[in-house]
Amino acid sequence: MVSWLLGPPGDLRELVTPETGINITEVRYGGVHQGLNGARTMDVTGVKTNIDLTMDYLDEADYRWLQALHTRHIPGPHRLINPLRKNKLTIYAASCNMEPMQNRALYFDAGTADWVADWPTAAGPGWQSVRWYNRVGTSTARWDADKKFTCTPGEAITASVYLKGNSSFTMTTAIDWYDKYNVYLSSTSGSAAVTNTWTRFSLTGTPPAGAYLGFFAMYSSSTVETRIAAAQVELGSSATAWDQGGGDLMVLIDQMPATSPRYPLMNATLGLLEA
Repeated sequence: MVSWLLGPPGDLRELVTPETGINITEVRYGGVHQGLNGARTMDVTGVKTNIDLTMDYLDEADYRWLQALHTRHIPGPHRLINPLRKNKLTIYAASCNMEPMQNRALYFDAGTADWVADWPTAAGPGWQSVRWYNRVGTSTARWDADKKFTCTPGEAITASVYLKGNSSFTMTTAIDWYDKYNVYLSSTSGSAAVTNTWTRFSLTGTPPAGAYLGFFAMYSSSTVETRIAAAQVELGSSATAWDQGGGDLMVLIDQMPATSPRYPLMNATLGLLEA
């Protein structure tokens, strides 16, 4: 069943099926500049998603839940599970964007990272990957470690990523589990035997009791130059075709205009802004 879920981690609730014509807008932030010769350049500081969901004939319990979120009785930002996207990473983490402007969706605690024109064709359309080198000690990479993804205890989660090295070595993969208050609980780990050709590695874990948040990571003491692309976190026990991300959004409820078609039912439109 395709469902939209909304709420804080640990209390995500299924929304009444929205009306057709859902508005999903990926808003580009930045500027367009024009030189004296008319040539244009574009600076992009970020892309954030706006979603409008209209739900008609809500009963009192469903409407009061939305009202509690909107009025900040239950403070946000909240989490929105978008069933139209399966990758729970942000679009920046899915694309392995390590730029500080994007809150370092992919964060390295050591070494140097830059972009190179190399992409695993099996992942689908793409052009560039991250090159990670000059590592020292045991170096770690983390995807969306600040935001994390939401999960439910006992429900299988699979994380995957494409890796390629200058030579063969072993990378350790991990999913770290946290409770709804962002307190660390435990970790699920695996290994990736990296070679000099693009290979997709996956790790499946089951959130333990009390785990409602998690993040994907990998680490190694090897200094071999590594290329990284097309990361994904999804429900299920196996990795499926890569998706660009955005299935587990952190959102703010901007506005919630409502009308009553007849007592005591309510029609409401949620204006959601990605935080």
